[in-house]
Amino acid sequence: MDDSNRSVAKRQIARLLGGASNPIYVLSEDNTIIFANEALGKLLDRPVDSLLGIQCTSDGMPDQKSESEIASLLSPPGGWSRRSIKTIPFELRQDPNTASVRCLVPLEDSENSPLLCLIGARSTSDPFGFCDDPLGEVQNVLRSTRARYKHGNALWFLQGKSVRVKRVLEQVQLASQTSCNVWIAGPTGAGQRSLVEAIHASSHSDLQSPDNVPSLIRIECRLMDRDILVSMFELIGDSQKTTNRTQALLIEGLESLPPDCLSILATFVQQQPQLRYFVTLAADSTSTDSKSMDATGPEITRSKDWVAIFAIAGVLQIELPKLTDRLDDLRILVASWLESSENQGRKNLETTSAFCDLLCAYPWPDDIEEFSQTMQYALKSSGDSVQLDVAHLPINLRTCVSHAEQSNPIASVDLDSILEDVERTMILRALEISPANKTAAAKLLNISRARLLRRLQQWGMLAEAESLDRDDDLPVFHEVK
Repeated sequence: MDDSNRSVAKRQIARLLGGASNPIYVLSEDNTIIFANEALGKLLDRPVDSLLGIQCTSDGMPDQKSESEIASLLSPPGGWSRRSIKTIPFELRQDPNTASVRCLVPLEDSENSPLLCLIGARSTSDPFGFCDDPLGEVQNVLRSTRARYKHGNALWFLQGKSVRVKRVLEQVQLASQTSCNVWIAGPTGAGQRSLVEAIHASSHSDLQSPDNVPSLIRIECRLMDRDILVSMFELIGDSQKTTNRTQALLIEGLESLPPDCLSILATFVQQQPQLRYFVTLAADSTSTDSKSMDATGPEITRSKDWVAIFAIAGVLQIELPKLTDRLDDLRILVASWLESSENQGRKNLETTSAFCDLLCAYPWPDDIEEFSQTMQYALKSSGDSVQLDVAHLPINLRTCVSHAEQSNPIASVDLDSILEDVERTMILRALEISPANKTAAAKLLNISRARLLRRLQQWGMLAEAESLDRDDDLPVFHEVK
């Protein structure tokens, strides 16, 4: 999750920047000035309010104090990535007689991150020139905040520009800032558990002591039976009596819970409303409203226990999209995964176009989990190569038919009509062999004579004058010459 969602860290940084003696400003993702302190206003001889909204570009030479020159003066270097937390010194040609340097600090771990810029004089003892500047304190705040959000930093699979991903991020932000119950649906392997862990950790990031963070108790429904479930609920009840901490319950794979356990769970949820509930479902359809829960089966949809659980746990509903439904984000996901894994110590690792094209063509039956395993395999197979290519992918990806080329599911067909056509064809062939003896034709088809005559009458192929009781099956004697 982005650091912009972490209000505690933002307030701490705002206090540090407000009292700084060095000129400081913050650029948005499109390099627009969204913050400037008084020191920067004095340096540029401009009111602070007049600096806000200026979009900084690198065009032109800063030899005057006009808005265009200020924009060029304060612009970041071209082609620099904001995705990692690090300080980069960059020369600021503010005054030919004074050597100065800027330190650029991304405030979020993404390409679209606000950029903190600090200006200071270069010195021999401190090459960054910030001996008395709060840069170190700002960095400490960022590091400590990221340490609290270690689960959120692992949500690389929610990077992208698609509308559905942005919607998920908005819902995750809301879930992280509240204590409401969350209902998460999505395809198998879409990262439901990682998302729950991130939301749970983010909701309690302001707690100073880890001992005060409520525990997240996990119930994997596919491994549950009646006795185990009752025992777990008893342990949860005993734990609540001995500790004053409110716990959170992760009900994982609710669609796999046996019917006899569903009523137990519904009763527990209704009797323990003070707990925070996270419910995940691995379903092909991610519809989660009470009228469209048929993805888990009609027998569960009609269950009162299911509806009771949904009424309490489905306060905030998050729908994770399939990976194949957001292929436009796939190249972003590749870069996000490489950065989250830290490339196993390898820097500047690139990918070929053919590599990304093949990833886009694969159907990804196990979604994000399979994607992560594939990237791990490719990274290991690449050895000392500076880029990932098709040869580094598993054999099943290199030989698999594209999901776009795969045939569509079986369309609606009239099976009775197809079978009738086959039967008619076989009967006509038998009658060609034995035109004068329907009993012999029926034996060729291994059916009774009566069935053969019924079919012929049904198809209008039996003459009305021809009786169904006609003994045309009597032996035919041929004169021996």
